[in-house]
Amino acid sequence: MAVGASANALSKNLPGLLAQSSPNAASQFLWPENGTLLPDEGWRLWVDTKALWESDKIFLPEDIAWINGRLCGKGTPLPVNPPTGGWNVLGTQAGKQVILPTSVEQHFWGMYGAGKDGKPRPYTPQEYRYAKAPSGAPADDDVPQNGAYFGVSWFYRSIDIPASMRGKRIFLHVRAAHLRAEVYLNGQLCGYSIMEELPFDADLTQAARPGGENRLTIRITNPFGRFDWVDGLNAAWGAVSLYRSHGFGALDRGMTLSAHPAAIRISDAWALNTSDPRTLVAYARVEASNTSAHVRFELIDPSSGKVLVTTDGVYDDKTSLIRATITHGDARLWDISKPHLYYLRITAAAPNSDLDARTIPVAFRAYGPTGIGTNAMFRLNGRRIRLYSAISWGYWGLNGMFPVPELAEKEVRAAQELGLNCLNFHRNLAKEDVLRKHDELGVLRYLEPGAGKMAIGRLPH
Repeated sequence: MAVGASANALSKNLPGLLAQSSPNAASQFLWPENGTLLPDEGWRLWVDTKALWESDKIFLPEDIAWINGRLCGKGTPLPVNPPTGGWNVLGTQAGKQVILPTSVEQHFWGMYGAGKDGKPRPYTPQEYRYAKAPSGAPADDDVPQNGAYFGVSWFYRSIDIPASMRGKRIFLHVRAAHLRAEVYLNGQLCGYSIMEELPFDADLTQAARPGGENRLTIRITNPFGRFDWVDGLNAAWGAVSLYRSHGFGALDRGMTLSAHPAAIRISDAWALNTSDPRTLVAYARVEASNTSAHVRFELIDPSSGKVLVTTDGVYDDKTSLIRATITHGDARLWDISKPHLYYLRITAAAPNSDLDARTIPVAFRAYGPTGIGTNAMFRLNGRRIRLYSAISWGYWGLNGMFPVPELAEKEVRAAQELGLNCLNFHRNLAKEDVLRKHDELGVLRYLEPGAGKMAIGRLPH
């Protein structure tokens, strides 16, 4: 639905709502402002070894939509896949109690890794050398054999949905999962994602019982993966071919539960730097039932809570995307030696409705190459710098897939101790806790796309 930025058609209460939206203390800048973080503790993990999944139909994000109150893929209701034996098998004694982030392999390595013939299989099935070394070559370590679990697992816990959320739209934000994630609340399918380790939202509104007991269950299907240096190569799942990525069936930490007015919701927000280090372009994706919604952007000093810049958003593509250019002439620039961050608060208000709000960290900086073809060099805030970097393969301690905040910080500080000012995500997607620490501590980061071309076509011979 289209969302406008003009205030001409707004009801009289909107200016007052927006005027009251600015918090006066940095402690109020926690996102989501209208929700809460779910605990990382108190989860249980159960491995569903009898679940069928090999021939499942796969749905991409553009295939998914809510139709008549049901989550559908390409117009057809998505299949509901209860645990083998029914929902009651997910009791307080099933599986194992775990803390997020975690993976099946962290707790059950070697227990479910045999092939269909019952014999040990290599931990990267497509790479035979782990099962049998070529003639004349030294034998590889056989300890990793029979370790990984490819199939279905369940992560679940009870969650508190406050009675104050009654009558609002309720969403669960999942930071990342590997690979396919199906989100159920009280046995109803509320979310689906096949995108490897990318964030997504699940709409809990219809399944939620505000003020009562709610059981959140997330079904993870891990069809394949790698655990070593192997660039490229896809693997088949049913009728599709996907890039293998890392091979842990895993769920990230830091999930958030949020409630939003029925008439309006900010579903996403981000900011991009420009060639002017003191100017950035901010974006908000807004869902609204009325084209008269008003979106405001506020740049805030996190230490004092003072609003430094205020501007209203405008159409970016005449759909749900709102854009605002924010210039702060006195902005402290983010630099490797002084990594300064600000807060950007976005508020969206619709006539006769409560407002919705979202806050994100932002930095003022400009970076990129100059002189390509003549005297090429990389500049940060107009000053030449040399990048000293190393590869991070993305295999994190404890669970293999996702870092805990302490490990994310340890990686950044270790890089600094080695004299590095940059690190690479090697053929693996960025993790939120890692990016946070890079911004906070002053180290650059970039993603090597590399073998991603294998996901969209064959390499030329």
